[in-house]
Amino acid sequence: MSRTIAVDDCKISLEIVSRKDARERGMKLYFTGKPCKRGHIDRRRVSGACCQKCERILGKLKREKNKDKITAYQKKYRKDNPEKVAARHKKYSDDHKEEMAAYQKLYYQANKEKMDAQQEKYREVNRERIAAYGKQYRKDNPEKVAALMKRHYENHKEEKAAYAKQYNAGHKEERNAHGRLYYKANKEKEAARGRRYRAAHPEKGTEKAAWRKLVLLQRTPPWVNRDKIKKLYAESQRLTDATGIQHSVDHIIPLNGKLISGLHVETNLQILTLAENSAKSNKWNSVAAHS
Repeated sequence: MSRTIAVDDCKISLEIVSRKDARERGMKLYFTGKPCKRGHIDRRRVSGACCQKCERILGKLKREKNKDKITAYQKKYRKDNPEKVAARHKKYSDDHKEEMAAYQKLYYQANKEKMDAQQEKYREVNRERIAAYGKQYRKDNPEKVAALMKRHYENHKEEKAAYAKQYNAGHKEERNAHGRLYYKANKEKEAARGRRYRAAHPEKGTEKAAWRKLVLLQRTPPWVNRDKIKKLYAESQRLTDATGIQHSVDHIIPLNGKLISGLHVETNLQILTLAENSAKSNKWNSVAAHS
């Protein structure tokens, strides 16, 4: 025989068992279906016959009466036994993972504004601590972080692409300046990254070389002075060997510019350091060219 009762707003069905039978069966709790002397209908403890509702009420009164003392004791215990506390929390979390996730989700939905305000306040007060933790976590878990970022990108690919396009359009000069500064400060790192990319994608290098060769053929007139061009390339190599700084021959007016395209002729060539050439990119400064 059983009976359904409400415990903490949850309805549960309990088997009616006498205290004697419960003791014989080795049970810690039993349920008679009858009210206790205070009128509560709940499970009772075999050891003392006290109902659990009474225990909860008495426990709450005791905690309220000794609140400061209990808080101090718990604080001291956690401080003295961090490993035990962490192990207990982990065991509980592992044993009740689904229930905890469901409860946390429901609680957040019911208290969204309050939780968001608390989290924002915590982040403001602990900004440096959070940043240090994040940095250390990324250092210790590079594979997890990479997988997480990849999954996030895959789930928000379109939004990220739209945002990046909008941001880049509004911050073009700022991004270019930042890119030049970063390259200048991380030349070796960027060079190594470039070598790795070319090794992993040899077809890209072949395609670029073929395209470059085609453009040179299309932009080289029959009257070009090839001897003067050879001398410019030889001088570029001599400067590289003499200074130890990489030099290259650059087209003053780019061969494939957006607004105007130049020719592959000696008068459209200049010698720049590799850094200057990279910074110039595929651009033409008309004011500098005529100064």
